[in-house]
Amino acid sequence: MEKDVIISVTSYGVTENDKGIVGYARMVFEGKYAVNNIEIRENASGELYTKMPHYQSRNSSGRLEDRDVFYAKDKEVSNMISGAIIEEYSYTKQHISTGSYKMLEDKKFEISDVVVRPFSSEKNDKTRGACDIDFGDFKVRNGYMSELPNGQGKLVTNFQAQKRVLFDSETNDGVEKWVNNFAPVNHEASEELRNAVTKAYNAHISRDAAQTEVKTEEVARPKSKFGRR
Repeated sequence: MEKDVIISVTSYGVTENDKGIVGYARMVFEGKYAVNNIEIRENASGELYTKMPHYQSRNSSGRLEDRDVFYAKDKEVSNMISGAIIEEYSYTKQHISTGSYKMLEDKKFEISDVVVRPFSSEKNDKTRGACDIDFGDFKVRNGYMSELPNGQGKLVTNFQAQKRVLFDSETNDGVEKWVNNFAPVNHEASEELRNAVTKAYNAHISRDAAQTEVKTEEVARPKSKFGRR
């Protein structure tokens, strides 16, 4: 099976609230995962640049800073992606435009590692924590894990959503919808993501439980009169 990364770019509408933003883009990797809400911006000199979907987190100094939800680990690849998005937007400058790019042939977009940070939420008893996922040469950060309501024990991961105006290609009518920053686009990818995150979460919980058991045993066992446990 061919594993080249296929990037499809779609620029969609902006509203008066999107200050400094001239458009948005969407990328689909291998027909499985989509990165949405990529901002296309214009600076004071009229130059276009892109900004990946982001969230705010406190740095070591306690200050809030923007952190990309999705990024390429290689700077050259990141610049290539940004250039492809700007090229497509500059070509059309319309609400609806689509372009397909076959590039990054040596880059893989496969789940290679999942790091979980378990925590609970008072607002939602199904929340299990957050996670970062490596997709080979790319990384997706700050996904919120929650248990599926059907009780199967699997976890679904949400990378937050933003309200966007999507335009119908035939009528050009705009409709407001919530769009996830990163999401699987088909059932196969959804199952792949759920299984990987659930496996990583269960492994983390099992390790924590084993470490807690060992510490409890060490505390519980009395010290012998010979100085040995």
